[in-house]
Amino acid sequence: MENAKFTKGPWKSGVLVDDDGVKMSPQAIGEYVIELIKHGRSDWFSLVVGEKSDGKRYDICHVGNGGDSLHNAHLIAASPELYKALQLLIDYSPQNPYEMEEEEEKLWLMADKALKKARGEQ
Repeated sequence: MENAKFTKGPWKSGVLVDDDGVKMSPQAIGEYVIELIKHGRSDWFSLVVGEKSDGKRYDICHVGNGGDSLHNAHLIAASPELYKALQLLIDYSPQNPYEMEEEEEKLWLMADKALKKARGEQ
């Protein structure tokens, strides 16, 4: 992970809030994005897009956090594949911790925790 250029975790998901902790309105979010671009650089604001079954392109995530923005967008864009790989790891591992070596169990628990976080279960 020392070669990774994205913002180191842990990360949390949530809604945008103002300085007082109040959920931002769509207008306030728009103004926030405009200010990010005005006072930063336009390449500091990245977008992750996806295509749904109807064939249309949808915004998945807007990332605007300075120089790490594009690297974070790459990590977010890889999330579906990372999720699938972790799920396969869980599916093909012994479910009984007594059948695992200590390091295997730690990796299994870490993968399970990450999958639960991705599903909003944590």
